[in-house]
Amino acid sequence: MDNTKLTAMVLLDFNSAFNSVDLDLLIGTFRAVNIPSTVLDWFQSYLFERQHCVKTNDVSSDWLDLTAGVPQGDVLSPLLFSIFIKNISKAISSPFHLYADDLQIHQHFELT
Repeated sequence: MDNTKLTAMVLLDFNSAFNSVDLDLLIGTFRAVNIPSTVLDWFQSYLFERQHCVKTNDVSSDWLDLTAGVPQGDVLSPLLFSIFIKNISKAISSPFHLYADDLQIHQHFELT
């Protein structure tokens, strides 16, 4: 066994990944890649000014404004989350693997 090399790995799982997407940053990412204004307008109307409530046994909570996150269960949500975190590669200088909301960062070291 070669005892002169070491590999360190950090495993991250984004907690409540879809719920934590900052919508202003997501729209900023769209602007940075020059999404046409009509498409940008559609995404803004789709993502902003949403509300939700919880209903149990025919009793509903008050409606609350959603200020972050992409819609749960929507077919676009995985794509929107991927677009949101795509810039993470610019902040990581070590080799990494990113799949959905799981990130593995690994670094190899020579022991002296």
